Amino acid sequence: MHNQNSIATQLRKEFGNNVSALCAFYWFYYWRIWLQRPSLVIKKIVRQMAIFYAPMCPAYSRERAWTLMNEYHRAVASLSPEACRKVWAAYLPAVRFMGRAETLARDAPIVKHPVPVRIALSILSGTYMALFLTALALSVVVFTQERYRSRLGWLTALVLFVYSYNVASCFEVAVIHTLQNPRYVTVQVFFTILAQFLAFWFILEFALETRARAKMSLLDAR
Repeated sequence: MHNQNSIATQLRKEFGNNVSALCAFYWFYYWRIWLQRPSLVIKKIVRQMAIFYAPMCPAYSRERAWTLMNEYHRAVASLSPEACRKVWAAYLPAVRFMGRAETLARDAPIVKHPVPVRIALSILSGTYMALFLTALALSVVVFTQERYRSRLGWLTALVLFVYSYNVASCFEVAVIHTLQNPRYVTVQVFFTILAQFLAFWFILEFALETRARAKMSLLDAR
């Protein structure tokens, strides 16, 4: 995106760094794609959604180590274009920040993830879709049967509401950008963990409720 040969850089030059005109062109071309190639745009959105809703949820980083130099290097690169430099160069704290970032881009440490952490993240990553689909299936049962709805209706609604955050976030990015940019996925990790915890709680409550009703039916039969 910030490479001198990228289409973003070339278009900025073409429009003489006129941000308003450049944005107007982007909006024009975006709507033109919807009008001229709607099926391809829809396919693109589906492919993007599949990045998050994969067998292993990418919201969790399962890498053995995290090289911080790469992160700081990207931070420096994103603020290095001349238009950005003119802004932060006039602000002393920003100049100090950039100096520290440039230093860390050369010699920042490597953070290693302990084995227990990697195992936990792998379990969370691998169970996201299973819990999501199970919660969806059970929610149909809860909302269609009064005996479950009166007891678990509020929990079911809460689980679906929290999961909808991930759906809405992914769909928004899929429509206007790309989920192949890791930050749009990893930023959802907290809501992802919350959704999984609530789904596990919901499934457990449903199982206990089903068991209790089965016992009551058996006693009535006797």
